[in-house]
Amino acid sequence: MRREYDFISKLDTNDVGYVLQKKREQAATMIQRKFRMLKAKRELRDRRAGLYKKEDDEDLLMTALDLKRIKEHSEELRL
Repeated sequence: MRREYDFISKLDTNDVGYVLQKKREQAATMIQRKFRMLKAKRELRDRRAGLYKKEDDEDLLMTALDLKRIKEHSEELRL
């Protein structure tokens, strides 16, 4: 911390602002990465524990089936 303070104290105000902005950007990137990792770990844990809702899978399958049915019906109507 002391080394960083000495470095920043020798800079002019524009450079200090630039350094602080870059630190904020790096912190935001690290926070986003950590959040995505935690979310993936939580989902994997829930899947392994069987807590993942099967209805979610069925909804996704139903949507695909519905799209298939719509496509088939539209082809039938064209004939």
